[in-house]
Amino acid sequence: MLAFDSGSPRASAAVALAGRVLARREISRDGGDGDLLRLLAAVLADAAVEPRELGGVVALAGPGSFTGVRVACASAQALARACDVPAAGMPTLAALALVAPASAAEVLSVVDALRDEWFVQRFGTPAASGLRPPLGPPEIWRPGDPDPPAAAVIAGFGARRFAPSATAGERREPEHLAAAVAAAATAPDWRWDDALLTRPLHLRAPATTGPRS
Repeated sequence: MLAFDSGSPRASAAVALAGRVLARREISRDGGDGDLLRLLAAVLADAAVEPRELGGVVALAGPGSFTGVRVACASAQALARACDVPAAGMPTLAALALVAPASAAEVLSVVDALRDEWFVQRFGTPAASGLRPPLGPPEIWRPGDPDPPAAAVIAGFGARRFAPSATAGERREPEHLAAAVAAAATAPDWRWDDALLTRPLHLRAPATTGPRS
């Protein structure tokens, strides 16, 4: 399985087989998304896997960088068609919950939404694949809002900057996020759902400037 993420501050890609990660790579996005295809080619070469040998493709479908998420989703669709394999989009908040230890009863996933806002979502006890069921919908949290319910782990890029007064046992920054997703995608209970690839989770309209008259 090939999984990748280009909507987070660090882009990552990984290949896994039967729960074992064969190769993984991670790079800083630095505001650009043009290196994704090179990143995918490199991680496939590291794993000694040809695209035609893939069993499926998973892209993280947001929330995150508007352009980065859409590039990942479009790339997953193109690769899946070219290789004649299934494709799926996975919510980034759900992917972040994978980085918490299985012993954590609840995880709060957070994504920096900029503008002094965060996207947040709570997840419960993991299933056999490591995937955690959501305990509610994703929400936008702003300073001054009530603290989210306590969770054993707060997971996300920049998690240490989130809600300093929120109680949590641990703040966890993900490393090689795509690796956790690729391994989860090899589990028997993984669901191949491509709906998010055409409708990414932006959760908020992108900042735009209208044309000047």
